Amino acid sequence: MRALAAVGVIAAGIAGSAGQSTAAPVCARAASPSGSDSAPGTPSAPFRTAQRLADSLAPGETGCLRAGTYEQSVTITRAGTTLRSWPGEHVTLLGRLWVERGADGVTVEGLFLDGRNAKHLPSPTINAGAVTFRGNDVTNRNTGICFLLGASDMGNNVKWGRADEATIESNRIHDCGRLPATNHDHGVYVEAASGARIAENWIYDNADRGVQLYPDAQRTLVTGNVIDGNGTGVIFSGEGGTASSDNVVEGNVITNSDVRENVESWWGGEPGHGNVVRGNCVHGGAGDHGDGGINAADGGFESSANLMDAPGFVNRRANDFRLAQSSPCRGVARTPESMPGPPRPKARGARHRAVTISVRSRPARGGRRLVIRGHARARSGRLVTIRIRSRRGAHVLARTHVRREGRFRAVRRVHARRGPVRVVAVLANGARSRSVRVRGR
Repeated sequence: MRALAAVGVIAAGIAGSAGQSTAAPVCARAASPSGSDSAPGTPSAPFRTAQRLADSLAPGETGCLRAGTYEQSVTITRAGTTLRSWPGEHVTLLGRLWVERGADGVTVEGLFLDGRNAKHLPSPTINAGAVTFRGNDVTNRNTGICFLLGASDMGNNVKWGRADEATIESNRIHDCGRLPATNHDHGVYVEAASGARIAENWIYDNADRGVQLYPDAQRTLVTGNVIDGNGTGVIFSGEGGTASSDNVVEGNVITNSDVRENVESWWGGEPGHGNVVRGNCVHGGAGDHGDGGINAADGGFESSANLMDAPGFVNRRANDFRLAQSSPCRGVARTPESMPGPPRPKARGARHRAVTISVRSRPARGGRRLVIRGHARARSGRLVTIRIRSRRGAHVLARTHVRREGRFRAVRRVHARRGPVRVVAVLANGARSRSVRVRGR
């Protein structure tokens, strides 16, 4: 039996993280970018790599990563173990994270998980039972799927392992999926799992679905999440002889999907049954035609008691999805009162705006020719609306899209006006530039 003489007891919690336990973790082993994999792995003599740390743990033990970036893919094979950040420290794992079949009861918490990998495989991938991801920041910088729960082949014969009773809780899950959108890359993809719980996460700005339940998602509970600015919010779906059933989507804020609906279904065979969408706050986006963006045309789910109103986030442009005190969604949603995931690193230098523009004005017959150029901290393909305001009122001057490296451009002719006009660029998520004053003719 492994000796535990070198166990380090860490007293500090991770400040500001809503998704993590306040109890002091016991770090049986540790790793540090300045350590060595030939070391004993104690807090005073840590390993160097996250993989060596994960491989060293016995059931019930916690491995802690010291501050820094670990550039490697990690496969967790030891059941009942916990991999987490050293309390209060910023830890980034850059590479694919895979919880392999048989590694039941694993917990991963408090990490910045950047899943970029050479093969663009989903990360994190879960192929074991009762796995928990709590209090992490998860992305892959728009290179593929983020969370994949269970994996099967197209005949729905489970090939790698199911992800039954998984818990995805209090994470930030964002900027997942290739751009332009492919309709295949999602923030949370529940492929082959029963009894999953997806709760109190912020799931935002993902290329395709925020949460995809396809083709074999059974008894999933999706509750208390903010699901905003994704290609689609939530989809119930199936294929062939398998259909996702008995899933409950309740108490979420599901808003501003920029490709299709906030909630929808699609069935490649018989539709699922027992799927429920109730008590959510739904609003805005490409598919909201006065119905909150809930499209039940393909059936397979029932919708009731949903509030169709703008959410009133504290600061959407800064990705702060807390609900303001005046938000009408507070009456139905169960979203967290504080930011989930680990504390964000403090910004260095002067803060820059999410959207900036410059306007060049030239005389033209009957008015002026305006050339509007700008930059947005947004993914390629995002809609940009150019608005103009004068003494006569305000209206939309042009619509364009963010191109490579965040740039956008529009050219329009403005009819002769008395006095100056002001031009502003607005992203689909509500972020806007400062207005630019343009002289009248």
